[in-house]
Amino acid sequence: MKLSKSTKYTMSLVSNNGAHATDIFCDEQDFERFINLLYIANSTAPIALSRLKRNEIYNMPRLRPPVSIIAYCLLPNSYQMILSENEPGGIHRFVHKCSTAYSMYFNAKYHHRGTLFESNCRIKKIDNNRRVRELIREIHLKPFVGNGQKIVKSKNSDLVAAIDYSSVYAYSSMRDYLGEDRNENAIVTPLAADELSHL
Repeated sequence: MKLSKSTKYTMSLVSNNGAHATDIFCDEQDFERFINLLYIANSTAPIALSRLKRNEIYNMPRLRPPVSIIAYCLLPNSYQMILSENEPGGIHRFVHKCSTAYSMYFNAKYHHRGTLFESNCRIKKIDNNRRVRELIREIHLKPFVGNGQKIVKSKNSDLVAAIDYSSVYAYSSMRDYLGEDRNENAIVTPLAADELSHL
């Protein structure tokens, strides 16, 4: 997979949780739906997911993606992403489009009514470039922490266990950073190793 060497470190940490601490991803299909939307909704073209076959999704050309997705992780009751805007207001437009499409899918599938997400998503600008590498690592290790484990920074064995656990987790971009060849590579614009080393 080709790594980006052109990212201009104007990035934000974007996150949200399920309303009332409830799960927003209840099964594998839900996770896959949201991950597919990360690719398809990142375009100025209308979403036409229902007309696409599963093996066609990541081959679909996109029109002017409003954001670059640097990293992401989905847990049953939350998501976190690092996004870089490709145009003014791109993050808000992308998140609104993705969240609306997913809420419509979720409401129809589960006959759900009311708010799905906790609130408007939290968007925190990453002003310190040195924080980018740390946040990418934190996001990618979320599956381990979200599974009730703790990472004691002074214990190397904790970090090894966290990496081992998270590196096989299907619903994050960690496997893309590790170089695994999979369809989801098309979603992310990972930072190249030399870019990370200079943050």
